[in-house]
Amino acid sequence: MYTLEGKVKEDGKLLKKHEAVFGVDVKYFNGKVDFVQLVKLKENAKTNFSGEVEFMVCNDQQCLPPATEKFSIPLN
Repeated sequence: MYTLEGKVKEDGKLLKKHEAVFGVDVKYFNGKVDFVQLVKLKENAKTNFSGEVEFMVCNDQQCLPPATEKFSIPLN
């Protein structure tokens, strides 16, 4: 019913920090971030674009376990 146009774009402040505990560089967004994906309908029909996003929230002392949120966006 639809095709994805291009790749997902991130609109937010991407930061990179070395985490000594893990011994790796970690990339993360501070504050708000929008992920944008252009979608093109193959035909003139109503449908839904659905999926899920996995994320983790951390502060300078701890991280909460990863969580998954499902979403569904109507397309007209």
